[in-house]
Amino acid sequence: MPATTALSTIGAMKSCAQKPECVEKIDLAIRSKYGSAVQSGYQTVGWCASRIGQDNDLQTRIADHSRSASLRLRSQNSVFLSADRSAANPLARVSSEVFNVPILTIDFGGNGSQSDLFLSPAEYPEIQDRDHAIISASDTIICPYVRKGGRVAEALRNRLRSDQAGLVHVAVHPTKSCAGAELIAAGAVGWFRSYDRPPDKTIEVDVEKVPAWMLEDHWLTHCTRGTASKLDALDSKSRLRQLLVGSPLKTKPIDSLRSIVRSGRLRASALTSEHSRPVVCFTERSPAEILSMRKFRSHLGRWDYEPYGVSVSREIADAMGAQPVIYGDRDERDRLPDHDRFRFHPKGDTHDWTVEREWRAPTTVDLIQLPRDAVRFFAPDTLEHRQRLAHLTDRFIEWLPTKTAT
Repeated sequence: MPATTALSTIGAMKSCAQKPECVEKIDLAIRSKYGSAVQSGYQTVGWCASRIGQDNDLQTRIADHSRSASLRLRSQNSVFLSADRSAANPLARVSSEVFNVPILTIDFGGNGSQSDLFLSPAEYPEIQDRDHAIISASDTIICPYVRKGGRVAEALRNRLRSDQAGLVHVAVHPTKSCAGAELIAAGAVGWFRSYDRPPDKTIEVDVEKVPAWMLEDHWLTHCTRGTASKLDALDSKSRLRQLLVGSPLKTKPIDSLRSIVRSGRLRASALTSEHSRPVVCFTERSPAEILSMRKFRSHLGRWDYEPYGVSVSREIADAMGAQPVIYGDRDERDRLPDHDRFRFHPKGDTHDWTVEREWRAPTTVDLIQLPRDAVRFFAPDTLEHRQRLAHLTDRFIEWLPTKTAT
């Protein structure tokens, strides 16, 4: 019967199934590399995984699973096994470094230059490939991610047909491609994390109850959204290390608003304009109107407007140099005077951008220098938001009524 676990006692027993002949060579290599640092009776823990790809949410979940496993395994007299050039190898190597767990890297059929041990396919014909070498030779297997229909999934099924079924631990992710549920049905131990429950409903503002000023049209409003973190600029090893210690790949809209409130500035960027022309974007629609218009844009993977932001008096913004966007075809931009090009935005082919009625300021906006009654922050009224924002400023913050329980 399939089992599930929170990974409290991963790999606590040795396997009694027939192992490949290379196991003895692996043991000698571990003794040679670590000597007395590895106690007798250790367990080998093989890492395997399918190719992960560029999905940030999946990468974060895999790192969380790996961190949880490594923290427990380092106190259970474990040695990691990983195959050079496999999808799991970077994760296993960095986990070994970060959490101080011994590791032996095996090269099966390569040149062996980056590995602790070379195994020749000619010497071990019963081993099909590098993933099979790890899966068949280890006492325990941990799989932070296995994709349906792949070579790794099939190698795991072959192992599960032996008497080692309870020693294969597979992470279960809320994605259609994950083979975790299928492998549990075949006898693997399921490995769940609490955040794999369905996400909470998005906070929805009750637009009918917003204050009167948000219905007025003499404001320019800048809504915040989550952003990619600086991890995207790191090399793969450094990025992986930061993920394993819990650094997020993305920030939330409340994080962006908190940064604005704390700094007192709306910083110009070139996300919507030419790289040489950073701007701050606003909409001239009333705050209530844009909140009632908000939709989830599936092609972008985000909401077009979030109920977090700052409104600035249009009169004050105009005096600072903010101007309405000029919408047009791309060839029209080149006909604009140089000083107006920061205002240009294409009309759009699949989406009509003119409905946003955008304004742009050509420089960072210093909110601290503006009159107090010319700036109004807003965010959904939750305890978390009040705790994170209220103490950062003596400026006005409008706490928006919500429809969902918080």
